[in-house]
Amino acid sequence: MEAWLNEDRAKAGKIPPRYWNATFELSRKTPAVERVREWAANEAPKGRALILCGPPRSGKTHAACCFVRHWEGKLFEWPRRCGEILDPTWDTLEFLKSTPFLAMDELGGEYVKPGGMIESQLEAILCARYNDLLATLITTNLAPSAMRDFFSDRVWARLESWADCCALGAIE
Repeated sequence: MEAWLNEDRAKAGKIPPRYWNATFELSRKTPAVERVREWAANEAPKGRALILCGPPRSGKTHAACCFVRHWEGKLFEWPRRCGEILDPTWDTLEFLKSTPFLAMDELGGEYVKPGGMIESQLEAILCARYNDLLATLITTNLAPSAMRDFFSDRVWARLESWADCCALGAIE
């Protein structure tokens, strides 16, 4: 069955309509897709993390959607939905801490007040996922050198031992 025919699976993964056809099998073999395919096959089942760093147009979101479709995971569009973790009527925080296969898209694209509630919730999410060995894919426009300043020392220490970082260039 062609991927675009399976809208229910894409919707269940919280994939936006633009990426409903994103699968490893049908996607262009970009550096982002190939790196995520390798990680999804070998490292994700072990509960490892991968950080895709790169400018817009490097294929990060598309590759993240391929991962979500492959493992029937979930996509969390961070700038668009990060406010949900502050709403006590939603179970978003627990969802993000416990979903077995999670892609956090565009981390760093939101406004985070240093020492604020979103920053502390992000720390809680990443530390829980690290401790529970849950596969986590993070995409960001931040350069690898800028990521050190974005995360707390506690989170950074975990990411250094848990995650591989892949720097990408824009796709021509």
